[in-house]
Amino acid sequence: MRVILVDDNVLFLETLVAELACTPAVEVVGRATGGVEGLKLARELEPDVVISDLAMPCMNGLELAHNLKQLPSPPRVVMMSMFDEPEYREGALLVGVDTYIAKHDVHSELLPLLRRLNEEIAPRGAPAAAMQSAHTPG
Repeated sequence: MRVILVDDNVLFLETLVAELACTPAVEVVGRATGGVEGLKLARELEPDVVISDLAMPCMNGLELAHNLKQLPSPPRVVMMSMFDEPEYREGALLVGVDTYIAKHDVHSELLPLLRRLNEEIAPRGAPAAAMQSAHTPG
């Protein structure tokens, strides 16, 4: 599964890259620190999934998700946010976000979510790539 990560917090972005590097079926093909750059990468790289922060300058995650869903082959969009209120989740779903994860739950919810998306994205009749993590729960 080809993934692009978009977050204006560079440290958080690097943490996600390191975490996903231990997941064989996930290939981080791009990373961006803003929505404009993330959209440009998505147009060029045609990822399966874009994982984006909600609150970013210039183009926020909602605007990014809306634009991504207009692409000829739109990726799945996973929105992350420090804001875990229902109105943020509802707003994200209205613009086409596939899944919303509170940032405080990212480390426990992201890998299971990507496993599920990997199964959904795999072509019918073809086995989904195995997603095993090198991390052991701890």
